[in-house]
Amino acid sequence: MEILFLAIVAVCYIACNVFIWSRAVHWFHCLHSFLRKRWFKLLFTVVYWIFAASPLLCTLFKDEAVKAVAKHISNVWIGFFIYALIFMVLSFCVTFVLKHAKKRDCQSGAWRRFIVVRGVIVAVCIAAFSTYGMFHAGNIKVSEYPISIEKNCGAGEELRVVLAADMHMGYSVGEKQIEKMVEAINRQNPDLVCLAGDIFDNDYAAVQNPERLIELYRSIKSRYGVYACFGNHDVAEKLIGGFTLPADESPVNEKEMYRFLQRAGVQLLEDQSLLIDDSFYLIGRRDYSKPGTKTERRASIEQLTQNLDKSKPILLMDHQPKELQEDADAGVDAVFSGHTHDGQIFPGNLLLPLFWENACGYLKKEELHSIVTSGAGVWGPAMRVGTDSEIAVIDISFTGERE
Repeated sequence: MEILFLAIVAVCYIACNVFIWSRAVHWFHCLHSFLRKRWFKLLFTVVYWIFAASPLLCTLFKDEAVKAVAKHISNVWIGFFIYALIFMVLSFCVTFVLKHAKKRDCQSGAWRRFIVVRGVIVAVCIAAFSTYGMFHAGNIKVSEYPISIEKNCGAGEELRVVLAADMHMGYSVGEKQIEKMVEAINRQNPDLVCLAGDIFDNDYAAVQNPERLIELYRSIKSRYGVYACFGNHDVAEKLIGGFTLPADESPVNEKEMYRFLQRAGVQLLEDQSLLIDDSFYLIGRRDYSKPGTKTERRASIEQLTQNLDKSKPILLMDHQPKELQEDADAGVDAVFSGHTHDGQIFPGNLLLPLFWENACGYLKKEELHSIVTSGAGVWGPAMRVGTDSEIAVIDISFTGERE
């Protein structure tokens, strides 16, 4: 089934690139006689298809430094490709309607000028969206969520939690972005820091300058420490263009990932609960779809909470915000998630709510508070359009009667 899916994706990708390439060649022909020359068309064709094949080509390099550059170029290309496809399809539809509705003479000078202007507008839109997306992805926003839990927390009446997720450290996200994230976290003076998965981007070897990154994570200042759970990209998998290649067995978390977090002062919770300061519980779950073990299963939330004192606040880290009803039924008070990236690039952010109960932001389900962050990094296209890289600050007020 996975092979069939990848084959369908590959065919669609090639077809879309043929469409983009042919539209670009047609525009060049209308733009200037110089651009109609055979050598120019050949040059453009070679360059275009090298970029189009870059998601595959970058996997062939053995040298990590060369591979890192190629992979980053490939990730930028994917974003460029998406917007090229969107704007070219829109312009093609507009042209088709005008051509047939008003019976335009396609050989007239006026029509050729229209094609030229249309192409310029499309090219400007593609360049503007792509350039903005690349720069905007590097800005980290702080989102705030005040919530109230009707329980007593022995440590005090308030708790400030900073939630970060989806760093995707690797070819697209490095020390510059993590440094911004850490600085943003420390400015919040948190009591607790939760890293809700996708800390890595499938390949630990892709992490650039890990010693510096470890140093940055160790510099996070938090009253109760820094805790994490793994996500679906915190496993060793081979990817092409973000899609997983079929494997004989379930992917597992790399040993280097464990060592990194241990040295970084981050406590990993894998289907484990922890009573902090004898005041509240923090649970970290294995990922819903990639638990990182060969068993392909994770413990249920009922199993993880059955022996807990339900009179104390129960906070949960779960990378994918999938089982909110189960969390509410199990007595969880707040669940912190990531995974969705809020769609990352327009128009993905508009489509996401069709597939997720809480696509991004805040949702209350019975007594459960669900907070989903759009993430501090990027996955796939090294861009953000219509969404923000962020950390989330959750200010919890405990309103239960104190003993």
